[in-house]
Amino acid sequence: MKKIFLCLICLNLSVFADFIRSSNNTVFDTETNLEWQDSRLSSLSWKDAIDYCNNLSLAGGNWRLPNINELQSLYLHNKFNQYKAVFQSKGRIFHNFWSSTTAIYFKDYYGKKYTDYAYISGGSRFIVMDVSYKKNREFVRCVRGTPQ
Repeated sequence: MKKIFLCLICLNLSVFADFIRSSNNTVFDTETNLEWQDSRLSSLSWKDAIDYCNNLSLAGGNWRLPNINELQSLYLHNKFNQYKAVFQSKGRIFHNFWSSTTAIYFKDYYGKKYTDYAYISGGSRFIVMDVSYKKNREFVRCVRGTPQ
């Protein structure tokens, strides 16, 4: 019986080996060396999302809005089931999340570029990358640390 119990504990730890949940509403990704906010999620405009992350004092501060590559790292196929299981805000994982990466979405007839868009990731169809108008309201998941 003890062997079965220990084996179940080892199996459980290995399933979530890339993510370590902290008691301060943060999740550390051991593969990327990034720490993610997992407290109340807000739906904000892009500019407000940047300000929100820069001013977030959770667990000592130093937060920022993730770039698109950092945000996409959460949705990699080999980590997606871990992501769904470890983040508390489970009901919100399928929403779009802002990245700090500006998108040149399109050019008009005269070649003018529009930069009023930014990349997002997530969504009900789990789009890995899409764009949204910066004045739209999307969800925010702040990050801190230096990626490996």
